Amino acid sequence: MFLRRLFGSRRRDDDPQPAPAQLAHFNTPDEGDRLILDELRSLGADLSQPREVLHYLYVPTEAAAAEASQQARDQGYTTEIRPAAGQPGPHPWLVLATKDEVLSVESARFSREAFTQIATTHGGEYDGWEAGATP
Repeated sequence: MFLRRLFGSRRRDDDPQPAPAQLAHFNTPDEGDRLILDELRSLGADLSQPREVLHYLYVPTEAAAAEASQQARDQGYTTEIRPAAGQPGPHPWLVLATKDEVLSVESARFSREAFTQIATTHGGEYDGWEAGATP
């Protein structure tokens, strides 16, 4: 899984290799999602098949992480809470939310809006999603 964090992404010590350079430039979040979906297709992904999708939320406190995690679980996601890798910043807690999903621009938009709302509610930020080319 190397297609990661479309929006305001920050490189962390435990990050996989960065996405190809052509994915770095987009004008809207939907365009960024389209670029990633196109890249997955070029790697042979059958996007009609569900695959594990990971969403990254960063929040300022462990309590905020627990609340954000519960909101994600209420939407059917499995979650993991851990300290964010790298230098501590204003959002030192990671909520990693995963779910098997069929990917499309619409599903990516829906998830992005839901996770942005969760992160904002808890004083944090949504840092995007990633998925593997194979389910």
